[in-house]
Amino acid sequence: MGFFKNVSDSFATMNQNIAQAPVVQANAMAMMQGQAIDPNAPQWAPINGVDLDRYTWLYVETLRQKFPDAQSAENWLASQGVAPGTWAAINDGWQQRMRAHMDVMTRYGVLSSQYGIHSV
Repeated sequence: MGFFKNVSDSFATMNQNIAQAPVVQANAMAMMQGQAIDPNAPQWAPINGVDLDRYTWLYVETLRQKFPDAQSAENWLASQGVAPGTWAAINDGWQQRMRAHMDVMTRYGVLSSQYGIHSV
């Protein structure tokens, strides 16, 4: 069942990406044309109190820490101010926004490089 669920999830993600393609294309065109990015646009709103900069740092740190299990990661995230049980929604939310908004994906890439994701 696990393999088929993963395949099913992959197809669902692919279909979401196809549906979001026009939005991603429009955002990419705006960035290439040098249009200003509105920091008050909805894609920049924090998810469960975590903005993109904080999310990126937390994500990189969870990779760097190499926690032995999910509970250890949740405990560490809670010590960093993330409400218990909210990380999955935060992570999923930012992942969805990165797929839908090229400006969010670009900012994430810059931040993750600054935070040392390549050294993890």
